[in-house]
Order: sequence, then C-alpha cells, then structure tokens
Amino acid sequence: MILARKTAVALATTFALLAAGPAISAQRTFVSTKGVNNPGCSATAPCRDFASALPATNVGGEIIVLDSGGYGAVTITQAVSIIAAPGIYAGVSVFSGDGVTIAAGPSDKVTLSGLTINGQGGDNGIRVTSGGEVNIERCTISAMASTGMLINGGAQVNIGNCTLRGNNIALRVGYLAALSQVQVVDSRFFGNASGPFPPESILIEGGSFNASRTAITDNGGVGLSVSSPAFSSISVTLTDCVVSGNGDSGVYVNPQISGSTVGLAIVRSTISDNAASGVTAAGGQGTAFVTVSESAVLKNGLDGVSGSTNAASIMVVTGSTIAGNVGADLHQVAPVVLRSSGNNTLTGRGAADIVGSITSNPLK
Repeated sequence: MILARKTAVALATTFALLAAGPAISAQRTFVSTKGVNNPGCSATAPCRDFASALPATNVGGEIIVLDSGGYGAVTITQAVSIIAAPGIYAGVSVFSGDGVTIAAGPSDKVTLSGLTINGQGGDNGIRVTSGGEVNIERCTISAMASTGMLINGGAQVNIGNCTLRGNNIALRVGYLAALSQVQVVDSRFFGNASGPFPPESILIEGGSFNASRTAITDNGGVGLSVSSPAFSSISVTLTDCVVSGNGDSGVYVNPQISGSTVGLAIVRSTISDNAASGVTAAGGQGTAFVTVSESAVLKNGLDGVSGSTNAASIMVVTGSTIAGNVGADLHQVAPVVLRSSGNNTLTGRGAADIVGSITSNPLK
C-alpha cells in the first residue's frame, strides 16, 4: 500500500513537470512602458525592463525596445543585443553602482544600440568586465560620478556614434591592467572632467585605443591621457580627430613604470586652444614613442609639442603645422629626443619657436 502511494506521488510529479514544459526563451523579446514583466516578453505581452527580458532571450538573441521610456539597469552575462531604433528613447537612470554591466563569456558578442544612460548619483554608465566582442552604438552617457564607460575587460570593444558628456571621466580603458582593444569612431566627448580637481576626459592605462573622426572638446581637464600605472605596453592612435578647448593639455603621455612602453600616433588631426600644451610626453620611468604627422597643433596655452621623458623616449613631428602657441612650438627637455622633419611649419618668431635641442629627422 505504501509502495503504491509513493508510485502515485512520483507519477503525479512527473506529469506536473511535463505539463509545465521546459523553460522557453525566444530569439527576440520586447520591452515597453506598457509592459508587465512575464516569462515570455513577447511582442504582444512585452516586459517592463531589460533585466526581466534578458533571461527570456536566447543566447545571441535580441531585446527590442518598443517605445520611449526608462528600462532600468541590467547585468549582461550572455551574448545578446539590446536595440532601440532611432527616434525611441531607451533610458537607464543610474542611482547607484553601474547602469549596464557586461560580464559575458570570452566568445560572446554583446551589442548595445540606441541607449541613453543618465547618472543620478551612480558610478559608471557602462562597465565592461568580460566578453569576446562588445559593440556600443548610438549611445549617450552623461553625469556619471565616476566614469561614463569603464572598460576593464573584454577582448574587443567597438564604440561608434556615441556621445559622452558631463561625466567625471568619460572613458577609461585598461583599468586593472585589462588588455582590451578599443575602437572609437564618429563619437564626441565634451564637458567631462568638470569637477574642482578635473581629471582626464579619456584615460588609457592598458591595451590599445584607436580613435577616428572623433572630437574631444571643452573638457575640464586633459583631453586624452595615456598613462602606464603597471608594467604594460599601450598603443594609441588618433586619426582625423579634434582635441580642442580642454582645460589642461590636449594629449598627455606618461609612461610611469620602468619597463612600460607607450606608443602614440597622431595623424591628420587638430590639437588646438587647450589651456596647457597641445601634445606632451612628460615624467615616468618607462619609454614613450610619439609621432605627430600631417596635423595642426595650434594656439595652445603653453607649448605646441613638448617632451621631457627619459632618454629612451622619442618624439617625431613631420608634415605638420605647429604654430600660434603661447610657449614654444617645439620644446625639448633633456633627455628626451625630439625630432623634426624639414617639412614642418612653425609660427615664425625665430628663436622663440624652439626651446631645447631639436634633432633633424631627414626625409627618406
């Protein structure tokens, strides 16, 4: 009798599980201001926030924003895309901590498209700690107390058509010595680093950073700072960019640690009207190699291009206009080597254009 009763209970449990069916996820899920959180998050029964839609979405699937509104913070641990079409406001208000955290697998692809992330006392707008490929497109991040985008993980991070304004630091790469490859295209960084002791608008501490057709303007501190606080090799390029009107140097390079190396190439870019120098390599025990080519370094508050790093560091200026700066156009402080090709244009003040010893860099 007891055995029969146990068998009946087991059968009933099995039938109940079969009736419930497996957990179902969809290739596309939806969120709406009119939605109510539910297991399916379908187009006809959308969820209310990103955090509820994520577990209902297939790995590699999409979360679609149907209408304008706020959709809350979310931590992403799988391959997924969160997409708001142009004309739809998909907001994330960050009252504490991080707005969007990306902690996906090493081969996962994550895309954020069309989000507006607004700091309300929170620390970071987007924080990337891991992932194979992260794409951040058409996003606006503002008023974050710490960092607009903090990238301390992820193999490849692509940033396109984004605006970062009014943050403490707009973008920080290589924090905790992550070796991410970061690409920035058609983006704008302005009004950041505006506190009483403004830091950098963009701070690169590890990995590689390549920016093109991007404006870094009117920030309170340094426009772009490249610093190596740990033993590392850092590579940075600026191509067709504008770095202007910042409250300190436009571009500042500091290879801090002995054995660290920093490579910076500035190509077809304008570095102008910054409160301190246009391009500076200073301090540090590591090695810097800086090139400025086919660019304009104009009307900065101190020097145009200046260097005062260690003896192994080299700066090369070629095919560029370095003019109208308050200090010297080219300023070399021993032991750094500052090389100038014969095809550069300076202000024309005579001796005032150059301070220190400039090494000829023959065209070959």
